[in-house]
Amino acid sequence: MGQQLAVVISYTPGEVGKKYRSATKEDLQIYNEAKNYLKKKINDWQWLDDPLPHEPTPPIGTYGVDFQRYTKHQEWRDLFNDRQKLVLVTFLDKIKSSYSSIEKYCIDIGVDPDISEDLAKVIISYISLAFCRLAGSLSISTTWSSTSESIRDIFMRPALGMVWDYVESNPFSGITGSFKNQLKPILNYLNSKHSIDNKHITSLNVSATDIPYPDNSFDAVFTDPPYYDNVPYAALSDFYYVWLKRALGDIFPELFATPLTPKSEEAVADKIRQDDPKQFFEDQLSKAFTEFYRILKPDGIAVIVYAYKTTDGWETMVNALMCAGLVVTASWPIRTEMKSRFRATASAALASSIYMVCRKIKREKVGYFNEIQPQVADRIRKRLNEFWNQDIKGGDFFISAIGPAMEVFSRYERVENYAGNQVTTTEFFEFIRQISTEFIVNRLLKEKIAENIDKESQFYLTFRWTYLNNHIPYDDARKLATACGVEIEKLWTSTGFARKSGAKISLIGPDKRPKITKFDSLVNVMHQVLKNWSKGKHNKVEELLESSGQKNNTSFWQYCQAVSESLLTGSLEKKYIEGFLLGKNRYQSSVLEKDRSSDDEKGLDQYLE
Repeated sequence: MGQQLAVVISYTPGEVGKKYRSATKEDLQIYNEAKNYLKKKINDWQWLDDPLPHEPTPPIGTYGVDFQRYTKHQEWRDLFNDRQKLVLVTFLDKIKSSYSSIEKYCIDIGVDPDISEDLAKVIISYISLAFCRLAGSLSISTTWSSTSESIRDIFMRPALGMVWDYVESNPFSGITGSFKNQLKPILNYLNSKHSIDNKHITSLNVSATDIPYPDNSFDAVFTDPPYYDNVPYAALSDFYYVWLKRALGDIFPELFATPLTPKSEEAVADKIRQDDPKQFFEDQLSKAFTEFYRILKPDGIAVIVYAYKTTDGWETMVNALMCAGLVVTASWPIRTEMKSRFRATASAALASSIYMVCRKIKREKVGYFNEIQPQVADRIRKRLNEFWNQDIKGGDFFISAIGPAMEVFSRYERVENYAGNQVTTTEFFEFIRQISTEFIVNRLLKEKIAENIDKESQFYLTFRWTYLNNHIPYDDARKLATACGVEIEKLWTSTGFARKSGAKISLIGPDKRPKITKFDSLVNVMHQVLKNWSKGKHNKVEELLESSGQKNNTSFWQYCQAVSESLLTGSLEKKYIEGFLLGKNRYQSSVLEKDRSSDDEKGLDQYLE
């Protein structure tokens, strides 16, 4: 894929804002000079390793990495243009050549020779970390923020995606993207006081599945485990690893013995590396949680933070928790993401993380699901009422119900039905979803009329409130539909309001729906009414309301209002509903004068477009 220098951005200290101009022939000539000098720099390279990272980028299909599908960027060095490569190779050369002089300088200023080598390693390590940060803001995947007029780091989100235009920073400018700017947070940390008086802190780099401490050692364990398949941590960390290895590999050979970061034991669900990603992730999580249980003192506390928007990830986490023997005693949804990421941007991403407080306490042997269901339901409703008042919305609301349900469910080593069969996590989640859905519908309708709302319309309302206009995994849509008592497959017919695209499900509004032929649900009546209203066919609106029996049906008008309140401001369907509701009094008070001759009595079909 070709590239063309288009714009040059300049900044003058003391002045507000940046200046923009088109690239000139001189700018292109300077770039070509850097390209030629890079060849000379590599030819004169004096170190053993190749200065440019030739290691392969993550394989096609790795979650969160999609650029290889469309480009020839098969090696990490392909993520940098020639001038960026020259910058990084030059910094790398200076880092490697300065190590011995730093050690000599430490001795010259009076540092004990026995520790001068270690001090030199510390200094060169911090400089190398700043160098890696520079690489993160100096690649062809780095973008420009037009609002803040600054450079966005390559990992503004935990993924490596397609970037159609990129920004190349001047490493000596002193502003965002420069080496000085990347060194600043490191210096701020070193210059601040982070010591804890009279406290001994030990930091270990070990696997959570094999913690080197005896049983009953700790009062508390806090963990924020990987979120199923949400982030390919190790694959993305290779971006920095390949450069850090070249900067420090000869100083710390034991830390950089492998070409890329080790990945076989990483606790993520990765369909590229694992035959059964879900089971692998659950097994790894179970091992870690079992270790937490082992090292906790009796009645010790474990806090587990989790945030995943599909139930697959949650089911594996809950299974692992139950397997380890930890008992959930409290849970809280805590908003950990900026509001701009969530409903304000119509994203299906979660805005909250769930903090589950667990304890190492004795569990009862067996609980019978039929007997504990009322307790689970009461606990869910009580906590959901609190969360509703705290403005927890959308997908966060469903996820928030899992913790309260676990406070009852996890008290038992095994939960069975009366037939003696163990209740699966899937069955348990279906019950949680059913209670949560009923709660949402009742709250959105504000009056006790939920029993008057058909199941399809309940599903439409719940989906809109939870997922807005987003595409969601088929399995999550199916489970939500099941909780509402409908079959999702029957809703994506040519005349239905659901659409299936690959493994994703979305709902369509009245503007996208074709001719509606059945008026056996409130949502179908509402959509046809809105289709007619949007085209100014108010007589057809009145006629359809009359013939469908919804003209003076409080449930219908309440339902329309609830759907409107579930949609984002600016949505077309919301505008339609709000406009239609303004004429409610007119439609309810009008008296239709229809010719009731046999020729005109054609049923509801006469009101269709």
